[in-house]
Amino acid sequence: MAIEDAINGNFKAELYEEEIQTLANRGFTDGYLVNRALDRTDTQNLETSMQQGSKQVCAFSEDGFFFKAKGKVSLHEDYEILSPLTCEIKEVDNELGKIYKKDSKYFVKFKKLVAKNNKEFDEIHSGNINEIKFPLSLPNFSFLRR
Repeated sequence: MAIEDAINGNFKAELYEEEIQTLANRGFTDGYLVNRALDRTDTQNLETSMQQGSKQVCAFSEDGFFFKAKGKVSLHEDYEILSPLTCEIKEVDNELGKIYKKDSKYFVKFKKLVAKNNKEFDEIHSGNINEIKFPLSLPNFSFLRR
């Protein structure tokens, strides 16, 4: 949605700020971009190495047929599907999993994690190079988040 709005010249950061804050991240400091000699309270987080968010991106798909894990993906857990706004997502329930709509958002729950080479997994972790099949093709450049 934000990307489409930016392309169309309608980008308004305040509309997306709350959603961005839900994701865990390493934080941001403006460093030397802005000179604020007397106001330094928000330039560095010394409490933790990560900013705590309520959601985490778990997987990314370039082609919509397979994904690679960016975090842990397990069987029988619900993952929200994030895709370009204008794309259509279809609901399905098959041997690989279920794609369904709830509260105007789409989710996937895997029954099997099957790689391109047909090897099965109980869970997939970041760094695993296997591409895992979706129950049904999703729009290109879709994300899964927990």
